[in-house]
This record gives sequence, structure tokens and C-alpha cells, in this order.
Amino acid sequence: MKSTKNDVSAYECNRCPFCPAKELCTKSKRRVITRDKNEIFVEENRKKIMSEEGAKKYQKRMHTVEPVYGNIKFNLGFRQFLLRGIDKVKGEFNLMCVAHNYKKYGNIAQQTKLI
Repeated sequence: MKSTKNDVSAYECNRCPFCPAKELCTKSKRRVITRDKNEIFVEENRKKIMSEEGAKKYQKRMHTVEPVYGNIKFNLGFRQFLLRGIDKVKGEFNLMCVAHNYKKYGNIAQQTKLI
């Protein structure tokens, strides 16, 4: 049986109560598998990352780009955009990047006793 709601497909099997492997699979009375409509893209990306070349690229990204996004989200508290429209969102994100860079320059200046 299949139902779709909010771009999520839910699959339910009516044979689960009679399945000999049910105890290994689930303790629930109902067995429902959900799948988002965009999950195929997640799987394709996961395959790329798991490849040897993808793993090397991801390792590099983990040390260059990802800490910046983590800092902006966690330390600066920037979790969502306040404006609407792609141009306004780009401007808002650029301001957050400027704030991140100023903070970084301030830390470097403090460490090297320039201030």
C-alpha cells in the first residue's frame, strides 16, 4: 500500500504480521517505510562522497568551508534569512560573511598583538 502526503511517500505492507522475520525487522505492530521525494538526490550524493575521489574532496571541504558555516550558524546564531527574494537573501548572506571575516581578522590581530 502506498500513500503520499507533503512530498513524502509512505509504504506499508499488510503481510508483516505473518512474516517470519518480523521480530528481526521491527517490534512495532505496523511497519511503515517513508521516503522523501528528494531522497534519490541524497543517495546519489552519498555515493559520490563514498567514492575515493569524493572522500578526498570531502576531507578538504571539512577543513576549509564547513567550519565557516558552522561558525556562522552556531556562534553567530544565524539560522534563517529574514528577507525574501534571491537578491535580498544574497545580500543578507554577504553581510553575515563580512561579519565572520571581521571577527576572524579581529582574532588574528589580537593574537599577533596588533590591537
